[in-house]
Amino acid sequence: ELTVLDKVLASVAIDTNGLPTLNMGESHSIRLIGTYSDGSTDDLTSAAEWTSAIPSRVLVRNTPHDKGTIYCFEGGTGSV
Repeated sequence: ELTVLDKVLASVAIDTNGLPTLNMGESHSIRLIGTYSDGSTDDLTSAAEWTSAIPSRVLVRNTPHDKGTIYCFEGGTGSV
């Protein structure tokens, strides 16, 4: 008898693509990477619903053509 198990999402991590900081008026794309129980990975960016703690300062887009793109509107620290 053969039992086939589906892989299960084990963890997720934000890939900032080397982004240390953003200046006002700049934008940068980030990705959400999922790691599964079998060790494989997948880009989950399009499935994520991005939010920002201070959207007037830092906004992460959720539209299909630029999902995961961070826009910086003012100086300070922001959390995604």
